[in-house]
Amino acid sequence: RPRIEKRLAKQWQKLGDALKDPDHDRHRLRLLIKRVRYAAEAYPNLDKLPAKAMSRLKRAQSALGDWHDCWQWLAQAEHQSDLQPCVA
Repeated sequence: RPRIEKRLAKQWQKLGDALKDPDHDRHRLRLLIKRVRYAAEAYPNLDKLPAKAMSRLKRAQSALGDWHDCWQWLAQAEHQSDLQPCVA
């Protein structure tokens, strides 16, 4: 139990630091949110996350996932001429 609690606290700290850093990589932020959220679901007795916080984490994870998909698509569009008309 103490080991898990320590790990959960460390994950929350990393997420908090990342949220305060405007230059933090968005894909990495999404992975941090995912890790915190899944840990809260796996250990609900240890990580008492309010329902509102859980839904906000889910929305943030989803929004960052959508952003990452678009980012990857644009990266592909640079190399594929048939996608060029869609870039705008």
